[in-house]
Order: sequence, then C-alpha cells, then structure tokens
Amino acid sequence: FDESQTRFLFGPKMMDDIAAYNAYFDTHKVDLLLLPVTRAAAPNLADLAGGTVSFPRLDGSIMHGSVMEAFNMHAFAFKHLHIPKLVVPTGLTNDGRPSAVQIWGRAMSHDDMYHDERAVQHNVEFLQLARRVTQAMHLADPELSRVEVAEFTDSVSLAS
Repeated sequence: FDESQTRFLFGPKMMDDIAAYNAYFDTHKVDLLLLPVTRAAAPNLADLAGGTVSFPRLDGSIMHGSVMEAFNMHAFAFKHLHIPKLVVPTGLTNDGRPSAVQIWGRAMSHDDMYHDERAVQHNVEFLQLARRVTQAMHLADPELSRVEVAEFTDSVSLAS
C-alpha cells in the first residue's frame, strides 16, 4: 500500500479512534495520562530467555505469560495513533528490578499526523508538559530522581 491507499483504508477508523481517545482528556479535563509501563516490574532475564514471564493478576495470583503479554498491555491498541509518550523511571522494586511509569499525551488529529511541522510542535508541547510533571514527581519523592550508572553499580551486586 502507498500512503494514499493507507489513508483511504484506515483513515475513518483512525479518526474515530483519535476522537474516542481524546474524548477522555476533554471529558475528565486532564492534560496527561499516567500509566504503568508493564504489568509488573522488569522480568528476570532467565524468564525472558525462556519465553515466559511471571506477573501478578489483579486478584494477587501469579500468571505466566509471554513477554508480549507483560510489556504490550497498551501498545497494540493505540499503535496506529500518534500519541506522544514518555517513560519515567520510578525506582527499583524490593528485589532490585527497575520500575517505571508512562506519561501519555493527547493524540494528534488525523490531518496533522502527516504534517511534520505540526507533529514536531505537538511533541514539543507534550515534552514541555511532561517535563513539568516529571519535575513535580521528583520534588514529591526525591528518590525517584535519576541515579547515575556508577552509583547504581556501586550499590547493587551484579553477581547472581
């Protein structure tokens, strides 16, 4: 498919999805969404290599699933929309695994998605807002601030 065919075939669905997604921002008067990056903290490398990852369900039981199930809980549903996103590290779990949240902005309008200048402007506005939110998060909890790699490797044993 060329771009014109893609726009013709997927355009109406994309416009509907953009309207539905952005309606949440308008209805609830929010500027950003704060979402988990994964269903659990970063998985064990051995689990990743084996193709299965353990993560908790809402009821507290443990589910075993694929890497895709653990990491792509939001990604596929909205992949076709231009939604600016930023991952913000939130520290380490009790067993030393990294955790993070995602900040999502409003989706771009369908017409603006194909205009580079408008897309850049949309992303810049999102990043400025996300920066203010991230700074507020760090002020509220200074332990969420960035840790330099040297500090991290000095404080965590990398031996298994």
